Amino acid sequence: MRTYLVRSGFLAAIEGIATIEPEYDDASQHRFDHLHGSNPLLLEVTKITNGAELPTLLDRIVGLLRTRLRYRKNDAYDVVTVISEVAQNTFDHNENTCGFLALQTYDPPRGGRFIEVGVADFGAGLRSTLQRNPTLRLPQADKDTIALAMRLGVSQHQDDPTRGTGLHHLLRIAAQHGGSVQIRSGNGKVNYRGDKQQAWRFTVPPMPGVHIAISMKRRAP
Repeated sequence: MRTYLVRSGFLAAIEGIATIEPEYDDASQHRFDHLHGSNPLLLEVTKITNGAELPTLLDRIVGLLRTRLRYRKNDAYDVVTVISEVAQNTFDHNENTCGFLALQTYDPPRGGRFIEVGVADFGAGLRSTLQRNPTLRLPQADKDTIALAMRLGVSQHQDDPTRGTGLHHLLRIAAQHGGSVQIRSGNGKVNYRGDKQQAWRFTVPPMPGVHIAISMKRRAP
C-alpha cells in the first residue's frame, strides 16, 4: 500500500501539508516521479492551487471516458463538467487552501471496466460552508448535513438559485450512467449508488475538508 501511495503521487502531493508516519525520506518519496504521466490509465494525485489548472486535467479525463469507457462525446463532457464544478468548490468556498484530483482505471478479470475519480480539499468542510447561509437549518449529524448539501439549490449563498447545483448534478450523472458517488466531510459519509438511485449514510472518523470519490462504469455497447 505504501508503495502504491508513492507511485500514485500521493506523498509528493501532500508534501508540506500532512505527514506520514513512519516518515519517508525524500528519495523514497519521489522515486517514481519519472513515471508521472506515463500511464494513460492513471492520473496521479495532483495538487491544484487554482481553477486555471483544471482544464488540462479534465481533458485527460474526457479522453479516458471516450477511449476506455466508450462514452459518447456529449456524455463525457457532462461527466467532466460536474467534476469541474465540484473541484472548483475548493476555491469558491475556501481561502488559502488547495485541492487534489486523481483518477485510476480498473479492469477486473471478470470484466466491468470502470474509472474512479477522486476530488478532495482540506478546507472548511460542508458544515462550516453551509453555516454561512442563515436560512438553512443544519442537522446535527455531519452525515445528514452531507445529504442536505446534495439537494438542488442548497449552498452557502442566500437567495441565489444559480448556486448549489454541483453535488445534485453529480448524483444525476451517476444515476444516468449507473455510477456511484461517495462524499465525506467532518465525521460523516454518504454512499450513493446511481443504479439504485439510493444513498446510505455513515458516521466515520473525522476528516478535514470535503472528499469525493466518483466511480463511472463502462458504457454498455
